[in-house]
Amino acid sequence: MSEASRRTIEITLLGQTYLVNCSDDEEPALLDAARYLNTALEGIHAQGKVADITKIALMAGLNITHELMGERELRLKGEHVAAQSSDALGRAVERVTPRTSPTSSNE
Repeated sequence: MSEASRRTIEITLLGQTYLVNCSDDEEPALLDAARYLNTALEGIHAQGKVADITKIALMAGLNITHELMGERELRLKGEHVAAQSSDALGRAVERVTPRTSPTSSNE
């Protein structure tokens, strides 16, 4: 990727502004991720139990990772159920589809 297609954007996390390099096509997803992370950081900070920004960041990272792993597990279970359903449907179609035998021609 050429340097010309990269840009520097500003993201704000817990009131601190950071400069991040990304490509033009990555910018929307990166900004969404930054907003999501900032919401998680602010939620932990608002509880008032943790003041150290490093601990807040670690807790937010742990919470987001936990969410991601839970979603991944649900997706994998869904894929497994879909595969089982597809197999069952295939077997059902085989049972109801008439078997055709090769016809012999007596001409």
